[in-house]
Amino acid sequence: MPSQFANKLKGIGKLWNKASKERRKSGNRNWIEEPMTGNFRLTNAKVDTIGANDWLHVALEFVCVSDGEALGLFHTHRCGIDNENSLSFMQRDLERLGVDLDELEINEEEDLTDVLKELIETAPIVRASLKRSGDFLNMRISKLLDIDESELPDLEGAGEEEEEGNDGEEGEGEEESGEEGEEGEEGDGEEEEGETVELVKGMNVSTVLRGVERSGVVLSVNNGKENARIKLDHNSKTVVVGFDVLDVLEGEEGEDE
Repeated sequence: MPSQFANKLKGIGKLWNKASKERRKSGNRNWIEEPMTGNFRLTNAKVDTIGANDWLHVALEFVCVSDGEALGLFHTHRCGIDNENSLSFMQRDLERLGVDLDELEINEEEDLTDVLKELIETAPIVRASLKRSGDFLNMRISKLLDIDESELPDLEGAGEEEEEGNDGEEGEGEEESGEEGEEGEEGDGEEEEGETVELVKGMNVSTVLRGVERSGVVLSVNNGKENARIKLDHNSKTVVVGFDVLDVLEGEEGEDE
């Protein structure tokens, strides 16, 4: 016999599965629970819905990169995009994340998702405050920061202990297969010599941002994360770009070295 909650629980199976997917995507992350002010790096950005009314918003996920108890903890900043007033606040946040609104034209969903994908690629660092409003922590982004990667605290082991363990297992696997790896490197040596260029500070490089090729100068290199911080020539702004989408400009590399 159905209980008194049968009607209210209709469709719980579908919601349960959606919640499970969100939980798995979040992994073992720990979230900031107390008000604070610090430096935060953007790690993810997407259009999403939440709640019974499917509130349409942009979810900006940040990790704290300030020394202290919150180092390595996460916070999701949700910006409504369902009305003009909410969109004006989201535009303010995008501008403080380094997006040039004067060059931005949004006509459809793909335009917005392209901007968010570029933000994930650049991984900006901002100064922001978290303040409590009822049961929620609201983020106020103050300004974009230009911080050298070498000045950031080490996030390894902060906030995601189990993921660090997974990294350790991968490391052990590489050591066990070390001899085979050396043989493989000998066989591919000629190809690597012809294609691999070591990035260093001061190099002139180019990349494609929002479908436009941009040139700039390398400010710092993070070999561990396989990305580099670039100062763009056309607007002097800095972005973080992965090695796989960077090209060293021929003929200018030697001068800067």
